[in-house]
Amino acid sequence: MSVDGFIKRVEGIGDVLVGVVESRTRLDSLEKALDSLVQIVEALNKSFQSDSDEFLRKVMPAKFRALGERNAEELQFRLWLAPELMLAGYSAPLDALGKVHQAALDAGNSQAAAKTADALTKVVRVLASQGGNDILLRIALARIRTQARAALAAGDPSQFSLVQDWYVSTVFEGSSRGGDFNVAYLDEMTKAFWFTTQVMILHGDEGIVRGYIGSIDGRVGLLLDGFAAEADFDVFELCRRDKTIDRELVIRLGEEASALDAKKRTLDSADDVRAWTEAVEAFVARATEQCSAWDMDSVGKQKQAWLESAALLLKGRALESVLFSAGSYCLFKNRPDMLVTLVDSHQPEDSSTSWMGWDPFPRDVGAILSRYVLKLGHDFGHDFGELHHGHEHYDHEFSVYLLLRAVSQQYRRSLKAADWNAESPEAPLPEPPSVPISLQDMTPTEVSNIDWIVDKLTEATERLTPKKETLSTLKIPEPALDRLLTQWLPSLFESLKVAKEQRLDGLLVSTPVSQTKVEAFAQKVQTEVESSDGLREFFKYFDRYQEKLDEAPEGIAPYGLNTLSDKAMFFEDWYVYYGMFEDEVARAIVSGEEERVLTQLADAATATDQSIEWCIGHMLDQAKPVIITSMLFDPESLLDMDKFVPTHAREGSTLLFPEELKVAGWYRQTNELYVPIFEFWPLRKRGTLVLDAARLGMWTQYDPNPKDSPQGQLHGFLSVLVSEVAEHPDLVEDLKHKESEWVVKRPSWMSEKDVMKTRVWMRILERFAYVPTEDSAFLLTKDADE
Repeated sequence: MSVDGFIKRVEGIGDVLVGVVESRTRLDSLEKALDSLVQIVEALNKSFQSDSDEFLRKVMPAKFRALGERNAEELQFRLWLAPELMLAGYSAPLDALGKVHQAALDAGNSQAAAKTADALTKVVRVLASQGGNDILLRIALARIRTQARAALAAGDPSQFSLVQDWYVSTVFEGSSRGGDFNVAYLDEMTKAFWFTTQVMILHGDEGIVRGYIGSIDGRVGLLLDGFAAEADFDVFELCRRDKTIDRELVIRLGEEASALDAKKRTLDSADDVRAWTEAVEAFVARATEQCSAWDMDSVGKQKQAWLESAALLLKGRALESVLFSAGSYCLFKNRPDMLVTLVDSHQPEDSSTSWMGWDPFPRDVGAILSRYVLKLGHDFGHDFGELHHGHEHYDHEFSVYLLLRAVSQQYRRSLKAADWNAESPEAPLPEPPSVPISLQDMTPTEVSNIDWIVDKLTEATERLTPKKETLSTLKIPEPALDRLLTQWLPSLFESLKVAKEQRLDGLLVSTPVSQTKVEAFAQKVQTEVESSDGLREFFKYFDRYQEKLDEAPEGIAPYGLNTLSDKAMFFEDWYVYYGMFEDEVARAIVSGEEERVLTQLADAATATDQSIEWCIGHMLDQAKPVIITSMLFDPESLLDMDKFVPTHAREGSTLLFPEELKVAGWYRQTNELYVPIFEFWPLRKRGTLVLDAARLGMWTQYDPNPKDSPQGQLHGFLSVLVSEVAEHPDLVEDLKHKESEWVVKRPSWMSEKDVMKTRVWMRILERFAYVPTEDSAFLLTKDADE
């Protein structure tokens, strides 16, 4: 059957069902007929899974298949852009379901509308349980969005199913706590759910919002509150009956499991969950090899629950992001009626009972901070998709609203009834909460972002203060509200900044130096020194350089960099980027080498005010003249600009100096010679050297490690030592004696012992000797800077 013929057959089924719905006859057979459309979609999906070419022949119009044969890339682009059009045969049964649903809405046939909505939900659930269905799922979700809007506009009960039931039942209610749902589709599903939530706020009423929260509460709340938090891998329970197992092994495995469980709570994407799952599988496989007495049935159950809990936590965060954005969107649309219904439906302020389990908008300041406020600025929340209106502006206002709502209940309990309305109550304002536990789980970058969050919340407070209608939904008397806005919130914000500093300082003290980072740093420094050391290359070219790295002559002291640096430079994760520091260190080392060697060359040279030609003419036979200066393009230099010759202009000349030396770039024409010119800044105070490269003297590189102090790791001719200041008692005492500023001006919460753990001693040494040959160079004494 052709694609067009197939589409007409499906449309015919839809037309028949529309007639049934409109006439309200044979409704008992409607469900079976709807199932036939669902079965067509399922059959097409199986065809797609088994043979994608056959699937395209069934659903893609011939003109598009011809396009794919000519230009496969163009076909893929159009599939991404308009999958409903490109896969018209696949869209047909979904379009038929949409047509039946619309007919039911128009006829006021709520029973038929509900059955059609259930059929659409079933299609989504089937597609979302298998991998590779991205495009097909997009087509189905587009139909869900269209029919949700229609149901809300009609006020039909099927709106409950099309706004949130399809999402909750698919994402959270698989065969085993969401086990059937493929978490790879979570982003796409959540975007569609956010759309139906927006439509609910725009076109719905308070009843649909109460049903929305109530359904999520009853079907997801307890799951998120209990299962995800409790599921882990209990090594100690598994080892309890094995009396022979090595205790140290148990402790080590327990620590590994705890680290994986902590990582589980930071997973932000399906890719993160996939990588974490692989790490868990590897850990459990390794652990069971080492602990052969474990009950494998218990191991399997624990592992499965652990894996499911990670996916469930990710789903929970996705749900929370939609609920939070719903509150922000209510503020954007100036719908205080919808806002208060959204946040209070779970637990009204005057509730006669307390709900157990997960609360989407808890009346607890610490919980609000942990769940929402501290996530601001990290892609938490959803775009409104209306012109250029951004969501961040309203996310910050909603955060302030939630904080006021949470603290008002605490404040009210602490006051007498009369004081709640009084201008000057006897009871003081509540203290800001201690640092929420989530701060301990945040990355350094996220913690450092708190200053930005506080600034944005301060601005949002100023914007929210005049919005009396919105604030009135909090039911806080004006005197108390004013105190909370002008006194309590600023105090809370300041305490967050202090908590941020304390947390970062605590991490700075407790986080160990990463030896992997030290190794990478040392390797990069060595590479940069070797690649940028032009003077060393110059000596190597003329065989005037040698390495004796197994020797350390007594009279030659190591030379290099000896300094204190931020310990965080050598952390695996930190909020400051130190990426260019290796380059700076390498430049400092190279610059120091050049200063020492060129100073020795200049000191040994014969000073003269004669010309360059004169200097070259007075060199020994077989000389290889070279010019070294610091100011190549200074018009006052002795180098005569009109005699400069660039490298590419020397064709046909007899070259005294070959091109292979990578530091060569310009030449000076002197009689029949082209004399190479090099620039080295350390000569800026001395003048210009004209030297015989054949009689340079010898540069010898020795073992860089000192004999009377800690040994560093060898990287080529460099010795690199990076370790905490606190590990070197003599250095600690010296710093105390000198009263270094960073020690004296440490924060009040940091001890002198702790502050020593925030810096590293960094020592990078080399040991070399250079002795120039007498009478091998002339120094043109006119200062090139003059």
